[in-house]
Amino acid sequence: MDKNQLIELIENLLKEEKKNVLAVITGGSHCQKDIYTLLASYPQVNYWYLMSPAAKSMESLQFWTKIGTEAESFEDMQSAVSKADCIILPSLTKNSLAKMACGIADNLALNAVQSAFMKCKPVIALDSCWNPESESGVLQGKNKNLEYNQLLFSYRDRLRMFGMISVSARNVKRVLDYVLIPGSEDWEQADRKEPEHTGTGKGPEAAESAEEPVLYGIITKQDIYGKKHLLVSRDARFTTLARDYISERRVDVNYY
Repeated sequence: MDKNQLIELIENLLKEEKKNVLAVITGGSHCQKDIYTLLASYPQVNYWYLMSPAAKSMESLQFWTKIGTEAESFEDMQSAVSKADCIILPSLTKNSLAKMACGIADNLALNAVQSAFMKCKPVIALDSCWNPESESGVLQGKNKNLEYNQLLFSYRDRLRMFGMISVSARNVKRVLDYVLIPGSEDWEQADRKEPEHTGTGKGPEAAESAEEPVLYGIITKQDIYGKKHLLVSRDARFTTLARDYISERRVDVNYY
């Protein structure tokens, strides 16, 4: 192998190591600058971004245009989703949460998320804007209406079945490290926490549905807690804590 061939081989290897991320920007402004700074700190990542109409109208969010290449058309969006190792929503609003859970994709940003679900791509969504039990939600007194909280959590739970990872601002770096950096510590393993409140008012051992939903994407302990039988897509991945839980509880796993 001559020098030029060696250089070409090294360049190809470096290209293969790079991860691809599509950032889908919606109208919420909470923590977005911090998430942008975090994403920009990963050196071996190629970024695409696309912005909802609401986000494009907000001058305070225009820093996202510096993160990478904009997916301006439907064709650009489809290409970015296909190449992406994960899709991140830095600020998922209540409006987008509800639309996504109901299968509504009335703009390019939501079309991208819908396409990601259909292709079993990991979708990482920060909960700071919509979650009434987040730190900011509690501080603003937005967690008082338990019935409305239950509605929001039901949307979140449905999206988890589609493959969405709902994460707090405190844990987002651990999740991104796990997805983007080979060999990184499982974020669930690091936390060792029991599942968060689901807003259903039922305990963890609540009776399971007669028809188990198919689980897609990255499956966490939170997704399977209290279940005795799982129906899992062959493309799905279990986190370390989920695998430990399955082994310890002897959960029956069937692949779909």
